[in-house]
Formats: sequence, C-alpha cells, structure tokens
Amino acid sequence: MNPSEWSLAVAVIAVAIAQNKTEEEIEFLSVIFSQLGGTLATITISPPHGGGDEGGEAGEGAVL
Repeated sequence: MNPSEWSLAVAVIAVAIAQNKTEEEIEFLSVIFSQLGGTLATITISPPHGGGDEGGEAGEGAVL
C-alpha cells in the first residue's frame, strides 16, 4: 500500500470505531490509541533484553 492508501484505511477504521460512540468514549479511545502508539515506539528504540553494560539492568524494562 502507498501512503495515501494507508491514510485512507486509517481514516475508515477511525470512522468505524467512532460510530455510535459518545464524544467522551471517542476521546478516551483516542488517548488509549495514542498511548499504545507511544509505547510501541518506545519499545522499538529500547535496547534488547540483556543489552547495555553487564552490571546494570539496561533494557530489561522494555521487554515484554
């Protein structure tokens, strides 16, 4: 898919999710999905499990 197709697909999904929801429910879902995206981004840039210096716990918190 090209970027325009991805954008359209995301918009269609958002409209489907928002259908029959209150404004408060949509705001809540928006916050949840934003946090999910931020957490996934953090996981992708965290060092792998067991990485970092040998004496520390670097990266251990990011591995699920």
